[in-house]
Amino acid sequence: MNCLLKSLSETRTGGNTTWDFTYNNAGKLASITTTSAAGVTVKDLTYTGNTIIGIAKLGGVFQMKDSVTLDTRGRILNMKRVFDLAGTVWENIALEFNGDVLSKVHKSNSFAPTPVTRIATYANGNLVSLANSTSTTTYEYFPENAQVGDFMNLVPGMIDWGLGLYPHQSLFKSSSSGGSTTTSAVYEKNADGLIVKSTVMAGGNQLNYTFQYDCK
Repeated sequence: MNCLLKSLSETRTGGNTTWDFTYNNAGKLASITTTSAAGVTVKDLTYTGNTIIGIAKLGGVFQMKDSVTLDTRGRILNMKRVFDLAGTVWENIALEFNGDVLSKVHKSNSFAPTPVTRIATYANGNLVSLANSTSTTTYEYFPENAQVGDFMNLVPGMIDWGLGLYPHQSLFKSSSSGGSTTTSAVYEKNADGLIVKSTVMAGGNQLNYTFQYDCK
């Protein structure tokens, strides 16, 4: 059975957001419609070779453009997001891989164009830490396989381009920085093993997610 994420709803204090997903004939994400208090934003995605272009418009007005470059395994090598038509306000994430695993993450933006690099450490196919000279974020996982509803795949990732940013094999459980847990997730699954609900604690806020799928 092949199941594609059809919609995702988030409820939190201060407002709700819903993402609706459509796919092309090849099963690739074609559009994301985001409905929130700000209005309705539609992001259309196009594919050329190893590049994904996503253009988002709020009420028909340009909001951002993503240019995502993939490697031959379908992993993200670079993501550049611009927030104005001239391309003067931007942010960029570049990833380096050492064989099967992520090794470095470089982040920069138009206000601080010199990249800040974080070193990735992997164990058993999972990202267990990202560190630079001043801070380290560590990650823990449940002993089961990752899937679309995995929180680590959602932000950033599924709700942006249809795939997660940081490759990992197991289901995300928590992340922490400085020794204290900053984000944690618990999941509810249906009879087919698909995540249908999750509760995420992030920065002291509770985020509740509900997932719907189109299965064939």
